[in-house]
Amino acid sequence: MKRGNRNRTAAAAAAMTVLLTGVLALAPVCNAKAGAAYASKWTQTSTWTDTIAPALLKTTDAGMVYRELKLGFEYQVMREGDVYELYKDRGAKIPAEALQRLYTEGWISGYLYKTLTGQALVSGDMSAVFDPAFYYASNPWLQGVIDPNDREGLFQNFLAVGMQVGAVGSPDFNPACYKANYPDLAQAYGNNNANYYIHYILYGKQTGMSGDRLLKKNLK
Repeated sequence: MKRGNRNRTAAAAAAMTVLLTGVLALAPVCNAKAGAAYASKWTQTSTWTDTIAPALLKTTDAGMVYRELKLGFEYQVMREGDVYELYKDRGAKIPAEALQRLYTEGWISGYLYKTLTGQALVSGDMSAVFDPAFYYASNPWLQGVIDPNDREGLFQNFLAVGMQVGAVGSPDFNPACYKANYPDLAQAYGNNNANYYIHYILYGKQTGMSGDRLLKKNLK
């Protein structure tokens, strides 16, 4: 598929812009809890993200930021989506060095690290939802169009086309099942298929949400 090489980069860039739009729209839905009859200091709670957000609004030592974020992951009170929210929505100043250390040590995915630091993604960064061989084998419309050994071509196609149409790209994640299992997701994202993949990477996988099969309550 050499003829389409020049179009891949532009298509992928456009696709990634779409992917990152609206991902955080579901966070309030996922975190929503039944409120008390009236608000008081005894019924109001703060998340770990709320607690550290003010400290990250100014330029801060990379080592300190790394330790605070690592602590959140270590005690399972923070998810990758929370880091994304801090950076994109709350204006937190998260040094690239801190993100790199978290990525190197396996606390965050390559997807989050490279997205926040503006680096190009590779297929391994989205391994939670994409496997080149599985993607090719599971989608007949790719066969005869892209070389099965062209991992980069398959990945760019997945970003630009596969995620938009809800194609299965991994044995561990089926967007149709994910959507059916969680009505709040379906209500928030509708037919914006790409958002289901990103939500799973940033939130679902870490919290044990089912992405590869229908839950029993949805089986008929």
